[in-house]
Amino acid sequence: MTYEDFLSKLQGVRGKTALCPAHDDKQRSLSHSVKDGKILLHCHAGCSVEDIVTALGLKVSDLFLDEPARKSTMDIVEEYNYKDTKGNLAYQVVRLSPKSFRQRRPKGRGGWLWNMQGVKPLPYRLPELLAALERGETVFIVEGEKDVDNLLVKGLVATTNHGGAGKWNEAHSEYFPSGSEVVILPDNDEPGREHAHKVAIQLVGRGCHVKLVELPDLPEKGDVSDWLGSGGTKEELLVLVERTQEFRLQESGQEKDNLPIGYTAQGIMETEFPEPRWLIPGLLCEGLSLLCGRPKMGKSWLCLAIASAVAAGGWALGCKKVERSEVLYLALEDTPRRLKGRLEKILQNGQAPVGFHIFTEWKKLDQGGLELLDKWLTVHPNCKLVVIDTFGKIRGKISSSGSIYQEDYGALDGLKRLADSYGVSVLLVHHLRKMGSDDPLETISGSTGISGAADGILILKRERGASGASLYITGRDVEEQELALNFDQTIGTWAILGDAAEYRLSQERRDILEVLRKAKEAMSPKEIAEVVGRKGPNVRKTIEALLDEGLINKVGYGKYYISQQGFSNKENNEFSLHSVHTLHSHHTGNSVHTNENEGSVNECDASVNGSVNAEIQQRRGKLASVNSVNGVSRDNLESILNEFAGQEVDLNDFPL
Repeated sequence: MTYEDFLSKLQGVRGKTALCPAHDDKQRSLSHSVKDGKILLHCHAGCSVEDIVTALGLKVSDLFLDEPARKSTMDIVEEYNYKDTKGNLAYQVVRLSPKSFRQRRPKGRGGWLWNMQGVKPLPYRLPELLAALERGETVFIVEGEKDVDNLLVKGLVATTNHGGAGKWNEAHSEYFPSGSEVVILPDNDEPGREHAHKVAIQLVGRGCHVKLVELPDLPEKGDVSDWLGSGGTKEELLVLVERTQEFRLQESGQEKDNLPIGYTAQGIMETEFPEPRWLIPGLLCEGLSLLCGRPKMGKSWLCLAIASAVAAGGWALGCKKVERSEVLYLALEDTPRRLKGRLEKILQNGQAPVGFHIFTEWKKLDQGGLELLDKWLTVHPNCKLVVIDTFGKIRGKISSSGSIYQEDYGALDGLKRLADSYGVSVLLVHHLRKMGSDDPLETISGSTGISGAADGILILKRERGASGASLYITGRDVEEQELALNFDQTIGTWAILGDAAEYRLSQERRDILEVLRKAKEAMSPKEIAEVVGRKGPNVRKTIEALLDEGLINKVGYGKYYISQQGFSNKENNEFSLHSVHTLHSHHTGNSVHTNENEGSVNECDASVNGSVNAEIQQRRGKLASVNSVNGVSRDNLESILNEFAGQEVDLNDFPL
């Protein structure tokens, strides 16, 4: 026996691996090689060499080669082109001899790269598939490119995924709109049937009408090509389809005595997983996320604005482009009257977005609420955002005998599973503890089971009465960050101002300069820190930076006063029009306006104290009124600004 003869008896040969014939292998657990004229075998699942060769109908003595091993050559037998929606070649699946399959993608200047790095998996014959779905035709899903081509010869449109059973994912399903008519033809083996069930579950979840048709008289491991080759006809196939009942989700339940389906590291490494789907890029990903904050701090306003932006399509938080999708909003602490008033502010007399579903009552999770949500998402496959405001209103009964951690984790587990199953983002509103902590996650009300169960966490912090706030974000797929936000009460909308640390530093600079502008004598860092209400070490660093920039001067031992440059510096002068009137907006179906100065002015209001604070607050209050007035005359504006700054103003600097 030659090495090539031995390889021809194996299934799923890829490089130096293959499917082990001694057990129901799905992950190519068998390693094979040649050394000193002998075939070496090792099954990573634990099968013995004797079991392997017996399963192949061989003897151990057959592993000794008849001739010296030579390097195996892999000849290309067939090429299958995977094209994108525009008909451009994205990659190929090639069938090799001895029988195995590999993927390759075109190089930019010709030739091939034998990997799938950075390539989105596509359904086979995607252009033909999309055209058939557009015409309302029934399409078939099979396991293998050869099967697709054989059905095409019969006048039936079909598709598959590369890589065989178990490799279909959401990236393939996304091309099937709700209402699509789909027939799945599984191969006659356990991996094929499991694969078909998983595909059916995904497509039913998108609102497709699916039939799972098992072909009669198939040999073990047989497929539709074998069935057609043995005399099956297109007409007979269509009769089978007609007689088959539509697939329902309950049909996917496994028997209780079945073992759970797991993975191997090798299988995971060989799988092309789609990138996480972002509802709000960089902030909110598919899965379960928590939005936490103290009561009456604007969490509901934030959720309602995000939901409106997603339902309408456009911009969220003033600068984040979002795709349009249906939204389910469980406003369990609100009334329809209050919601109408808030939506009127957010939408700014615009039309209410289609597909924005709102409920003010919902069953608790342990009283049918979770099952109700499952059914709702099945009926609305285009929904990508579910907002639950609040967790306390939907949470089930808490047991007095169980572990607090397990109770909290279990309370979120069902929502987490639904989010993963449907590929949606579930945003759950929750509260913070009264006690603070250096670790933001420790401020979340409840045990660590709540934060541990969530994929993403957003923590909104805001001084009561202030328009500025910070939003701390962390999670499994999101980069840890903290953003500065501003709330515009006139339109009920939050907007991102930038990185929170940079924004605080900019605010601290303005506050220090303003204090020194009004001081009657030089001040020490400690005195300045007390007035602006910030920590001494941070204030000292900022003072050193301002001194280096020439905006302040030092006198005596550690005393500072404003320099002429700092007194008139317009970049840092909060009374220049660049900060008096810095407005920008995006249209989202609701208009999102952000006022950079208003956020920066108010963020520190609660922490400033003393006589200087009173004067600064008074001037800021007048400044805020200027921002809200339209049509002010040049004379009146000059008078107002002179009152604020105490100096002559060149109105040519201001774009009136």
